[in-house]
Amino acid sequence: MARYVAIAACPTGIAHTYMAAEKLEAAAVARGDEMKVETQGSIGTENELTAEDIAAADGVIIAADKEVSTERFAGKRVLITGVKEGVEKPEDLLDRVATAPVLGGDVAVQKKADTAAPQNIGGAIYKALMNGVSHMIPFVVCGGIMIALALGIGGVPTAGGGVEVPADSFWQNILQIGTLSFSLMIPVLSGFIAQAIADRPGLVVGMVAGFIANHGDAFPSSPSPARTASRPASTPASSARS
Repeated sequence: MARYVAIAACPTGIAHTYMAAEKLEAAAVARGDEMKVETQGSIGTENELTAEDIAAADGVIIAADKEVSTERFAGKRVLITGVKEGVEKPEDLLDRVATAPVLGGDVAVQKKADTAAPQNIGGAIYKALMNGVSHMIPFVVCGGIMIALALGIGGVPTAGGGVEVPADSFWQNILQIGTLSFSLMIPVLSGFIAQAIADRPGLVVGMVAGFIANHGDAFPSSPSPARTASRPASTPASSARS
């Protein structure tokens, strides 16, 4: 019986992260092997690998589409691949990890070569987009829940068959906070897409551009006419001499 450890992580840290973890664990169990998978999802690191887990492992699988630290796996066979392969080809990864290079030698060289190689344009766009989506999702979830609670609990039926929240109620405050959370969705999305492309300098550019795109009515297309100081015309004093 072999023992393996793995890390599953995708840029959003939602679906593919946990799907890859489940598939890898199931494939190992089907072979009669042991597998522990650490997930680095949107809510942080779960099922974290301990030093004892790593020491007892015969191999390490890193199925991730984002940067994952590998220093703790020194001296172990480490297979680095994408999270999609963890979902679609878990059995193949278990076969390949047995002949994977040992960290500290070939893996370090491989990582350095991968970093130096030009990145695929499609992959770069995907990672930038997913970086924006992963940071946007909490605003969508928070805003949606608060709006739903405000309408579902504090809302009252209207004559037209709709629902409205009384203006002077506690639930009106909840509704406004939820609406504000929704309004931040586009600036956060565009800001973190820009950050993935240009690092921190891109963050402010992306967020401001997203805010303008989402609130274009706050920015008139033509500048306001310049104010000019005016003063009443003076007529030169005249004195009539008799």
